[in-house]
Amino acid sequence: MTGAEHPFLRPLRAYVAGGERITGIRTLRAGHSNETYHLEGLDRILRTPPAGPGLMPSYDMARQHAVMRAIRAEPSAPPVPEVFELCTDAAVIGRPFFVMARCDGASTDWKAPAWMVAGGPALRDRLSAQWLDAVQAIHALPVGRMPGAARTPAGDAAAWLELIRDADPPVRLVAMLDDLVERPGPTSGAPACLHGDLKFANFLWSGGRLTAVLDWEMAAVGEPLTDLGYLLGLWPARPAEPGQMPYTRLPGWWSRQRIIDEWEAGTGRSAGGSGWGAGRGRSRSGWT
Repeated sequence: MTGAEHPFLRPLRAYVAGGERITGIRTLRAGHSNETYHLEGLDRILRTPPAGPGLMPSYDMARQHAVMRAIRAEPSAPPVPEVFELCTDAAVIGRPFFVMARCDGASTDWKAPAWMVAGGPALRDRLSAQWLDAVQAIHALPVGRMPGAARTPAGDAAAWLELIRDADPPVRLVAMLDDLVERPGPTSGAPACLHGDLKFANFLWSGGRLTAVLDWEMAAVGEPLTDLGYLLGLWPARPAEPGQMPYTRLPGWWSRQRIIDEWEAGTGRSAGGSGWGAGRGRSRSGWT
């Protein structure tokens, strides 16, 4: 919906600095995460919680705004969009929101875009290096930059159990999380800053260059092996598996082992716990 038809248009014109320049509001994405809109004319991005029930908590706009502002202020951080107005008064547009800069670039989720295929192995090697460099930079940030108390692996598992409690989850998933609460995995060292959602779709690219890391709502302080494990989970574990990102089979993408090796070298931490849990046997709930 664009122009005067959009219900956000008039209130945002009155609330946002330079809002009189807004000519339309275009939905960029609405899904499991926050909803994202382009403020046309002003050329900025609006982020809000979902209009209805969301899949993942938390949609704390003030915290997201604070995290992005703090990380952007750190010279060693990966590129993060500049943030502007924060509004926690739901009366303005019907829900809280914040405004951030629009960054050049494109992202993709599960399908390889034409530019990634056409760029060949050399481009995909550079993408791998920049992606992992950004992950390592996040893990090296001062933990004081991230609001909130540090999380533990057992605490993470307990939080996921609570989240899925009313969602009729698979028995094996419940059993696995139950086992992780009782027998949390090893750690790589002191708690570190985490992104929490390192899928390729949360990275913007322009001309083969990383221009922004997006979607910081799951950022926290905790065990960085959880970020590394998330990243490795996007790669196929066995030759016959498609993997979460099938395009990682294209020549030039780094292997799982190279990602582990480079992460260890870049962070000075051990990834020895990244494969922890394989073949642990039967939990008290019957999962193997």
